[in-house]
Amino acid sequence: MTYVKIPWNSKGGGVLAVMKAFEFKRLEADIPLIKGHAGPVVDFEFSPFNDSLLSTASQDGTVKLWQIPEGGITKDVTKADGELNHGAKLIFGKFHPSADMVIATAAIDSTVKIWDVSKQQCTFTFDGLKTQTNDLAWSPNGSLIAATTKDKLVSVFDPRQGNGSLQSSKAHDGARQQKLAWLGDSERIFTCGFEINERQYAIWDVRNFAAPVIKRRLDEYGSVPFLVIDEEHKIVFVSGKGESSTTMF
Repeated sequence: MTYVKIPWNSKGGGVLAVMKAFEFKRLEADIPLIKGHAGPVVDFEFSPFNDSLLSTASQDGTVKLWQIPEGGITKDVTKADGELNHGAKLIFGKFHPSADMVIATAAIDSTVKIWDVSKQQCTFTFDGLKTQTNDLAWSPNGSLIAATTKDKLVSVFDPRQGNGSLQSSKAHDGARQQKLAWLGDSERIFTCGFEINERQYAIWDVRNFAAPVIKRRLDEYGSVPFLVIDEEHKIVFVSGKGESSTTMF
């Protein structure tokens, strides 16, 4: 890891600070920022193949690509090195984990698009999801995409095979957002959502997607969960904004 990125002094997340990792010092008041979007930034990440290539997905409908120069940015940056225009307010922009220069975007129009970043072209549009996504993730080997949606479904599909590959199942009945994470073997998905006044988790096997392998009560917290996977130690961390504890599996 060469750099870290942080939403900076903006309620909507429209501005990012990019700093050198492991450079411990007091930050300047006029720290240089990335300011290239006309709307809030809703998702951002570095490429798994180039830790100086940053993508930012925004509600202005675009993903912008930023090549961070050696040594980091030294002044505000407003001109991106590349742009992908989804055409609707974006919710997610995710780099492919095993194919370089490929990004999946999801927007409020319920579509998921796959992009060839090197050509700045959309190579495939998936429109099998009926409502907008609450979460989106590539499988660890990049062969599948999983999504949770506002209609309380968890879905998985192969972007190479189109809409016919879609599998969906009812996940959690609660109205709040449901989150997901792959469990590292490309065959099992962990979801976390709500049932009346409690939070639940479930594990799904993509080879038999009709019902979860397990579904159990988690706790009574009401905040939308954040899921972090520690691949090395095979641990799932679940926590939410403002909570005083973290659950580990």
